Amino acid sequence: MRRPTRARTSLLLGTVVLTVALPASAGIDRRLAAARATLSLPRTSEGMQARYDAGRAVEDAVYGSSVPGCLAYAAASLGRGLVRQAEGYDRARGSLEGAGRAQAAAAVRRADACPRRSRGVRLHRGLPRLPALPRLVRAAPERSRDAALASRLAALGRSFPGWAGLWVHDLVSGRTAGWNADAQFPAASTVKLGVLLATLARLRHPAWSPLDYDMRAIAGWSSNPAANRLFERLGGHGAVEAALRHVGAYRSTFPQGYRVGTSRLLDVQNPPPLVSGRITTAHDLGRILYAFHAGALGNLRAFRLSGLDRDRSRYALALLLSAEPAGNNAGLLRPWLSPHTRIAQKNGWIEDARHTAAIVYGRSGPRIVVVLTYARGMQLTTAQRLGREVLALLR
Repeated sequence: MRRPTRARTSLLLGTVVLTVALPASAGIDRRLAAARATLSLPRTSEGMQARYDAGRAVEDAVYGSSVPGCLAYAAASLGRGLVRQAEGYDRARGSLEGAGRAQAAAAVRRADACPRRSRGVRLHRGLPRLPALPRLVRAAPERSRDAALASRLAALGRSFPGWAGLWVHDLVSGRTAGWNADAQFPAASTVKLGVLLATLARLRHPAWSPLDYDMRAIAGWSSNPAANRLFERLGGHGAVEAALRHVGAYRSTFPQGYRVGTSRLLDVQNPPPLVSGRITTAHDLGRILYAFHAGALGNLRAFRLSGLDRDRSRYALALLLSAEPAGNNAGLLRPWLSPHTRIAQKNGWIEDARHTAAIVYGRSGPRIVVVLTYARGMQLTTAQRLGREVLALLR
């Protein structure tokens, strides 16, 4: 199949095709002016989001388009500096924020000195390859309940010093078990899975899209500015919540973007207080992960649920396999697994909540494991101990 050009990469919004065409070099001055204007904004969540959006817009204008040589390099450096500054603020990494600020300032000086009639060059972003997928063998749907495992999970959940929601789905046998799995928890960043799902459902070739970087940032370190940018591109909460409903995540919500810098039988035993309008359940997150895994194996029902095809499902899994296993983003399971065990995960955390939704590709076959926790003043180590105990039951 012939590779499409950047100008043909598109977002499919309902029945309307919105073409994401990179602007020609004539538009670079306008993008540069908008980016420069963000340098004077205050150091606030809103200011950093504006820097991120302007920086990404400049990068989109430069990469893949023919721009006068000196100006192309200056613009690319300005865009990257603004993005780094916003990401440093979001990740509470002062050195990254400072380096981005210095890079952006230097790039502005370089752009001012550029002649406007130099020969055009075409720059290409060099992003690293996403991880290769592990061997995918089975994607058994939910078939039967493992009563013994459910009983042991219940004992763990009741003894946790706070609230917990647990879900396990064996993808080889189809057996499931959970406790409090349908209780709604403050979702933190876990429902960014819904943003990824809604975005992927609208991109024909995500790896070639200008939105590729934003999706990598969401999966890699749970970027709030990237999630907000995609949220706006999708048209707001309606598109994300529609994707969540379609995949079966009926009890999850995504009402708004993130602040940068931070009728059936249900298994609801001990729901926590809802301190946020953005909520989810362990079972809902498990359903999204199942759709990605099953779709990567070519499961037609998974395609209907997710709106993806095999290639986009495999891309989604590769994104989740790229999550950085450091700090809060190490999650509740990765610290207790062998370094050789692959894990496709999405973590989320706020002051009183710590969550991990993952597919663990272990020796006994792949399993979806979701651990949600909430307690006032809870430490990461407390939630991680529960993750260790859940994994111990699965060995």
